[in-house]
Amino acid sequence: MTNRRNQIDQESRTWGMIAHLSSFVGYVIPVANIVGPLVIWLLKKDEMPFVEDQAKEALNFQISILIYLCVSIVLTFLACREGMNSNQ
Repeated sequence: MTNRRNQIDQESRTWGMIAHLSSFVGYVIPVANIVGPLVIWLLKKDEMPFVEDQAKEALNFQISILIYLCVSIVLTFLACREGMNSNQ
């Protein structure tokens, strides 16, 4: 682990961190949590392999969270609808 960490330069680590932290912009601007890592991946994928990997991980995580959110909303809606129908 120490050898790998020494092989990755500071700029690559910084861009990798920015790829992960850019998802917090989604709290202010809707869908920016996906756009941030996507833009970093598109800009740096050919230059820095470490940043490509980290941006893809951040993007994958954000897309997964979006899917889980959509499924949760649908299930909540269906459960509430079922609950209202059982009271009638």
